[in-house]
Amino acid sequence: MSDAHSAQDWKVWFAENGARLRLIARQWTRSDADADDVLQEAFIRFWKNQRHLPGNPNALVVTSIRRSALDLYRSTDRRSVREQTVFADSDTMTWFEPE
Repeated sequence: MSDAHSAQDWKVWFAENGARLRLIARQWTRSDADADDVLQEAFIRFWKNQRHLPGNPNALVVTSIRRSALDLYRSTDRRSVREQTVFADSDTMTWFEPE
């Protein structure tokens, strides 16, 4: 698909492939909401880079879904580690000292 394609072409392509791509996104994520976020991010990445990427648009979007899901997982994992570190450090910190 290129920029020359119309909005109607995009709608037809999405109608044909959207459910399958969402299922793929759901398999890579932990929730429906995360799958929707990953799919949206994948479409945005694809749309921005489509002129520079040769090949099958379905394969490119699936690859983008996988990468977006991995990015989400890494982000969530880093946040969890930060929160656990702060929680562990808070046991040794004095937040309030009564007089």
